[in-house]
Order: sequence, then structure tokens, then C-alpha cells
Amino acid sequence: MLLIGAFRLYRPLRQAVEFSFNRLVTWPALALATAWGGGFLAEVFTQGTPMEVLLLKLGIFGLLFGGFLLGVERADLLAGMRELRRTI
Repeated sequence: MLLIGAFRLYRPLRQAVEFSFNRLVTWPALALATAWGGGFLAEVFTQGTPMEVLLLKLGIFGLLFGGFLLGVERADLLAGMRELRRTI
């Protein structure tokens, strides 16, 4: 239902606010899929206690998701940090 609502609001929102669909949806979705795949592979190929596997999966997921988005959004992140420093 959330996706249906988002798609129904996309056109009116697009008329009021200018934004990039790729930056809003595509890159985070690709990062999520990549990180999910890495976590799944970690679960398939590792053995250990459930807590060890959980920590490994969380680490892999966090590194892949964060690294992917950091690689894509690096310029915007640095610009935002400069703006924040200038404001403070």
C-alpha cells in the first residue's frame, strides 16, 4: 500500500518539488539489494553460533550498504558537511 500511495503522489509532488528519482529511490534500492545479497551469502557460507552469524551479517550489510551509498553520494555528503561547518 505504501508503494501504491507513493506512486499516486509522485506526479503531484513532482509538479511542486524538483527532485531526482534516481537519487531518491534507485541508488538506495540498489544499495539495499547489494547489501542483502552480501548478508545472504554470509549466512550461506558461514557456520558458527547464531550470534556470530548475526554479527557477521550485520557487519557485511552495514559495510556494503554504507559503502555503496557513500560512493554514490560522496560529493553531496561533502558539500553538506562544508555547508554545516560554514553555518556553525
